[in-house]
Amino acid sequence: MAPYDENQNRRTVPKFGSFKPASGPSLESDASASSSKPDVRKGEDESRGEKRRRTHRGDHERSRRHRSHPEQHRSRSPLRSGTSNQNPKEEERRGATKADGADLFLIDKKGDPLILRYGTNERSRVPSYFRFGRGRLMGSTQRFEIHLNGPKEEWSFRDHRDMRSIFRDKHLMARLARGTPRRIRQETDGLPRGDEDFIQLFKTNKHKRGDGGPDSSEDDQPNYRSIHGKAKPEDFLESDFESDSNTSQLAATETEVSTMRAKSIELSRRVRDVPGDIGAWLELIELQDGLLREEQGGRPKSQNEARAIADIRASMFEKALEHTKLPAEREKLLIGLMQEGRRLWDSKTLAKRWQEVSESEGESFPLWNAYLDFQLTDMLAFSFEDVRSFFIKRIRFLREQLSKPPEEGVVFASQQIIYVFLRLTRFLHDSGFSELAIAAWQALLEMTFFRPKGIEEPAPAIAALGNFWETEVLRIGEAGAQGWGKFADADAVPTPPDPAKYPPAPAPGTRDQYKAWGLVERDRASASHFPARTLDEGTEDDPYRVVLFSDMEEFLFWLPPSTLPDISSRLQDAFLVFCGLPAAFSTDDITTPSLDNAFTAARSEEDEAQPLQDSGVLHGSVDLSTKRPSFAATGSRIAIAPDVLFASHNWFQYLPKRVEAIAKGESQVDLSWAITVLRQLVRLGGIEQLAEYYLAMECAQEPSSARKVAKALLKQYPSNIRLYNAYALTEWANQNAEVSKKVLVSATKQTLGFAPEKSQVLWNTWAWMELDAGNKHAALARLCQSVEPGLDEHQDVSPTILLKTRSHLCATRDHLLWTMQLEDSLQHAESMVLLEYFAAEDNLDSAASDAQGNITAALRNIESLAPELATRNLQGSSYQERLVQVAARLLYYHATHGPFRPVFIRERLRDFVKLFPRNLMFLRLFAWAESGLRIDDPVNEVLQNVALVAPHDCVSNRIFAIQHAATAGTLHSCRTAFEAALDSDECRGNVSLWIYYIRFCYRSRELRGKAKDVFHRALAACPWSKELYMEAFGTLVGEMSSPELRAVFNTISSKGLRVHVDLEEFVKRWKERQGGSKSR
Repeated sequence: MAPYDENQNRRTVPKFGSFKPASGPSLESDASASSSKPDVRKGEDESRGEKRRRTHRGDHERSRRHRSHPEQHRSRSPLRSGTSNQNPKEEERRGATKADGADLFLIDKKGDPLILRYGTNERSRVPSYFRFGRGRLMGSTQRFEIHLNGPKEEWSFRDHRDMRSIFRDKHLMARLARGTPRRIRQETDGLPRGDEDFIQLFKTNKHKRGDGGPDSSEDDQPNYRSIHGKAKPEDFLESDFESDSNTSQLAATETEVSTMRAKSIELSRRVRDVPGDIGAWLELIELQDGLLREEQGGRPKSQNEARAIADIRASMFEKALEHTKLPAEREKLLIGLMQEGRRLWDSKTLAKRWQEVSESEGESFPLWNAYLDFQLTDMLAFSFEDVRSFFIKRIRFLREQLSKPPEEGVVFASQQIIYVFLRLTRFLHDSGFSELAIAAWQALLEMTFFRPKGIEEPAPAIAALGNFWETEVLRIGEAGAQGWGKFADADAVPTPPDPAKYPPAPAPGTRDQYKAWGLVERDRASASHFPARTLDEGTEDDPYRVVLFSDMEEFLFWLPPSTLPDISSRLQDAFLVFCGLPAAFSTDDITTPSLDNAFTAARSEEDEAQPLQDSGVLHGSVDLSTKRPSFAATGSRIAIAPDVLFASHNWFQYLPKRVEAIAKGESQVDLSWAITVLRQLVRLGGIEQLAEYYLAMECAQEPSSARKVAKALLKQYPSNIRLYNAYALTEWANQNAEVSKKVLVSATKQTLGFAPEKSQVLWNTWAWMELDAGNKHAALARLCQSVEPGLDEHQDVSPTILLKTRSHLCATRDHLLWTMQLEDSLQHAESMVLLEYFAAEDNLDSAASDAQGNITAALRNIESLAPELATRNLQGSSYQERLVQVAARLLYYHATHGPFRPVFIRERLRDFVKLFPRNLMFLRLFAWAESGLRIDDPVNEVLQNVALVAPHDCVSNRIFAIQHAATAGTLHSCRTAFEAALDSDECRGNVSLWIYYIRFCYRSRELRGKAKDVFHRALAACPWSKELYMEAFGTLVGEMSSPELRAVFNTISSKGLRVHVDLEEFVKRWKERQGGSKSR
């Protein structure tokens, strides 16, 4: 290399004795090149002087350093050497190299894969800089700032509270929570220790500059040749500390990644060797999201990444379809392919593909259901009449299936047609045709539960029902109705009721013409819940008010009498779901998904994005014995049991909050009509199994009248043990403890004609009452009295009686489980859990209070039953879920009545959530136990990894995630939870979530500008919902212009939805009325 020009303005660089020159590879050169080595050293000294000022010079000084070190940079990167200025000798050498065929440039088609993994460029290749103002954004207030989150730069919004204490800075606290720093030295021997699973051939430490001999101590000292200039000892130590603090996290992550990748490789080999293994295909397809999550390091995926993953999954689905043979496997693959196609194809292509699938797989019920969901959410092609015809076509097909043998096919077809009828009536109701939906349910319930004797065929039954309907006599749900059977047996036709008169609608209290139209339209819709009769007022102006039998005849179907014992409970549950109420029975068939389906899930005021707890509990340690979780659980999200049906104020409630929400008009189905239908089914229809649920509904609506209703039911069904238990729980919930105990004494002493094991539910209820009152010894005595009736409750239980009780309960539980009498077996299992809690002596918690028992022994008893449940295929069933709810109730009692170990409570509740991720009781109890000042968020971790992952993702879990974000997060975290929920396939079609999101954005000053955009997105996702369109004339009326509001109305009309008041005529009359008032 030639020496530098002496005329250059060079600066004097101080000499450091500790500096060690880098030892690089020797280059073959001529004598002139070797004679210029001192100048090269001098140039390197110059470069070191420049490096000390690298922070303030930027890219220009960096390029000058590149020009001063051509050899050094050429050894590092061939890309940089091609752009630097070289001396003549160097140019000659470069020319010779180029002549020999060496390529000066590299073409990188893949890029740096680490950029996607770490989310940023390599920091060593970016010039160092610092931001003025400590990260504040120019032109903004001090509440906006830019900060480093690891290697990534992020910006955040700080409120006034975050400026007062560093403990509110999550990023700062996250750095402090990395663990105690330790310095780890590299091993010096490098010899194998004998316990490795590999043989190390080379040293793993990097090559050091300088001598690098064995006596060198550079491993423990800073490297002065760093590109960042002279390193300081404290910087060196801090780097070691940070590396050590992240060691365990990185090791765990690498283990998970390697495990997931190993599984992916194994599945890839499996589908290559055995292409017909569809289970392996599906597992490999589901693994793609997990692989991307690991690559992202936990950050949410972008739209491009989501589209890329969808493309990969779609190609896998198509390859798997080539090898499938079974119809059930083909259904799963086609549904998965079409779901991924929603993200890849345009609307026309997707509609065409769905049409092809429908023609080739027309009889498949899962594919029909998925195709229905697509038709409802396709804004461009949606039409009310088209979707209605789609429903009718399916009902006709299922009618034919009901008339064919064998009986097994009839039961399955009955389940399908009940689900289709539920979806159809819910669609009619949401589209504004509430009279038609209510009338269809009235006709179907009359034909199923009040059918006259002697009618066994569908055609005569439907014809006779038409005659009954056209007489306009009282129908089910109306006060005084006696049913179709009584009408058929009567000698004379009953007189129809008097014509109904409706009060005039109040004048809207606003001057805005569009807001006034919205108020009038809502008032007319609320007054048109039920079908009117011909002589009622106002029917001449609205032809849809009177529902003729011909309007709904195509919806109806005849269930064969042989299927009614198995199907009647499914039909009753479907009716309750239509009314927005939780189900009364636990079924594991095809109707179960409808309970929390995006298109049928009911609304509740508790579903709004309101905090689950008081905000004050999140700013420090919380005493769980004084803090309560939110007990207002919606019923379809917990397993139904007597303790939640008739819950007091200190436990989860199955009905009250939902009933209050419906009573306030948040659901368009009238609560009084639903309760009247239940009363008539129980009292007139003789449906005894629905009596307990009906009593709970009456108690939830009017607690003071529950005693009268309970006595009337007991008079009609005197041997129903569950009614006695419900009556006692009703009095206990109404703070009538003495009356409640008298009911239990009377029920346990008299002979009611049932087997002794069926009365165990009474003893369990009595034991819980004594426990809630603080009488643990009395609760133990009540359990023992189920085996020894003569035992005195005030005496201590002897070991002999205790042993006898334990033996009897355990043997009876196992026998009932073996004979599949699940309800009675469950009651004895609950008694065993309570007995272990009261009487087990190996209590590890020596500091427990007198009101507490052995919680470890109680939970161990439940765990011991798991193998038996697995052998009988009852894992994940409602039997196990109810048993785990008993454990959760006992855990909550234990934590609120004395000292406990918080870690133990949290771990067990986490296990409960993993067992039943859709159970809202477990999620809320886990959030209650995990509240406090913590850097990480265990609740959000469980949500992201368990509850919001397929197949557990559902509307109720998404609502809980939104509520948790509103409680423990910020405004933007709550908005992120909304976006994630509405982007999922399970919740995209839920009208309630869209309405909540619109109102959430409108109430926030920062997000109000986005409310209109969310509204348009909601219409694209749910074009069938009239209630969603009406948000433009209610919540957003002040944000939208007159042309926009008129366009919304035109869309309602063009899609075929129900409109009671024409907007054009109303605006014209409104202007005339306003003009007349001004002139006067």
